Amino acid sequence: MKIGKHKKYGMHLYINIDNLNSMINKDEAKNDDLARTFHQVNTFIESIEKFTENFSETCFVEKFTTSRLHLYFVVDKDAKDSCNNAVVRLFQTICFARCLVNRFKSIKKYEHLPDLKIGVGADIGEFVEFEYIDDGVEEMTTIGPPANRAAKLQSTVSLDVDKDVNISKTLYDLIPDAFKKKFFGSIRVITERVASRYANLFSYSAKNCELETVVSTYNTWADRKDRGLADALEITNKTNIGDVSTVEARKKIDFEQLSLRSPRYVDGVMLYADIRGFTNKVDKWDLAETERLTKQVLQMMNRCVDTENGVHVQFQGDRESGIFYDHTEMEKDFVLSAVLSAMRMIEGLEHINESRDTDKLRIGIGMHMGDIYLSRLGRKGNKFNIAMGQTVKEADKAEDDIAGVGIERESYSEIAITAKVYNYLVELTKSDDNAEKIVKTFKSTSSKNEYYISRAKYSDLLSTAVALPVNTALVEAVDRIVHRVKPQSRWALPRNIRVAIQGMFSYDGVNFNPFKSGDTVYTKASLNFTPRHSLPRPYKVIWQITNTGEEARLGNGLRGVKFEDADIIQVGGILIGKKETAEYRGVHYIQCFIIRNGNECLGYSQPFEVNIR
Repeated sequence: MKIGKHKKYGMHLYINIDNLNSMINKDEAKNDDLARTFHQVNTFIESIEKFTENFSETCFVEKFTTSRLHLYFVVDKDAKDSCNNAVVRLFQTICFARCLVNRFKSIKKYEHLPDLKIGVGADIGEFVEFEYIDDGVEEMTTIGPPANRAAKLQSTVSLDVDKDVNISKTLYDLIPDAFKKKFFGSIRVITERVASRYANLFSYSAKNCELETVVSTYNTWADRKDRGLADALEITNKTNIGDVSTVEARKKIDFEQLSLRSPRYVDGVMLYADIRGFTNKVDKWDLAETERLTKQVLQMMNRCVDTENGVHVQFQGDRESGIFYDHTEMEKDFVLSAVLSAMRMIEGLEHINESRDTDKLRIGIGMHMGDIYLSRLGRKGNKFNIAMGQTVKEADKAEDDIAGVGIERESYSEIAITAKVYNYLVELTKSDDNAEKIVKTFKSTSSKNEYYISRAKYSDLLSTAVALPVNTALVEAVDRIVHRVKPQSRWALPRNIRVAIQGMFSYDGVNFNPFKSGDTVYTKASLNFTPRHSLPRPYKVIWQITNTGEEARLGNGLRGVKFEDADIIQVGGILIGKKETAEYRGVHYIQCFIIRNGNECLGYSQPFEVNIR
């Protein structure tokens, strides 16, 4: 995995389509697909991207998330001219977005859709750029307070119907007097809302149309606006509505295969997972510490989604978004998979926290189920993975407003699911023991039963009463290895697999990251394998390592004959099992057995496959 890091200073801007879900609902009701909505959203994104190419050396469009476009303007902190220029570019971009949505009213293709309404939030401060490259995911994301605060300021626009632009006091203090005159002091109701999450964040609000009266005094504005609107019309006419075909996805989605012309929809679960307070902690860490933890956190969340056959949508700073639905590769019920993925994340963060004496991290996860609309839009190769719809909005709310929120719960990692997800799980208990065990971990947050919360981690679900899924092909392949002693020749094995193995790898012997069976690690990596179960004590853990391949054979490293005692150690209350080193390239396997009284096998795992390069 690679993460490239760059610490910078600048302004973060969120431009939100406030009524996107109204557009979706109307489009779906009238046309039974979202061709017009996808088309207009793409024109909105591409047109603003094209407009900001006027400032390409300092302005960057990061991504479109849920219903909002995230941009940032890099500023030289010590140069006043740099800041003044960035402010003008920021407000020109805001005003162009308003001119753009006004122009949409006269475009025939969009006449059946509601007029777009936008809200804006902006803040300034230090942040870090990260380029994430791992497991086929290549994505740039920013970490730092200004993005989060800008997003929160944008989300409060609707609290004051007379204003549609909110900026922080920090940014307000830096803008020219001509713009300050259009911001009429701190808005108390908005400040109270954002201060509940971000201390000392004061909001100043304005009307977009009034800001344009200031922007229009700059010589560059009229020409840029006219060229931008002409570009928007060209983008609009580039693709016919009839060429956009929204169909249901049956296979596992690859976003790189999606585009404006080929969007998809699924009936599935939307999951959002956010590391609480992470962006504020970044301010206290040096770049090396920020890189290390960001790498661990993003990789852990992404792999928890992938392990349960979910589809990664995008990162939003330290936030992961994924979808789960009934596709051809889904091995179990998709709702069950979504909840198990969330519980894996709680456990994964617990592992990360083991190495931290202070600044313990916690995670909030929210889920809702229903129709989710997916595409890949924007300029430069359709680079933005898009998930939108009411389901997305409700999952976002469950994560942001419910999971781990409130004085009595703010120190816990929590999963929040809507009543629709909970009721589905209850129905599933009639046929699935895992669902029954999961449901018991959730409790309602109020008498209205709108949301249910759980703090359970994945290993809490592993018990003698619940059998784990078996990879039959893997088990049969390992049984065919000639030099391996078959465990059933030594013990009578239980009928079902009751034990899971958690694999961790490290290239420096200090920072360990999770990996799953079948993943690739490189030679000289340190490996830890931990049994996950809830079988009754007392017991002893026995391991069988099976090495294969030419390098192991030539190096006298073939293993598979012996059964070895676990060298278990305890770290932070967590048992860490077998320690190994990735020495020989090839495909190798590790399996564990829980033994009582020397010869009674209480439970065992299926082989865990390790590919070493």
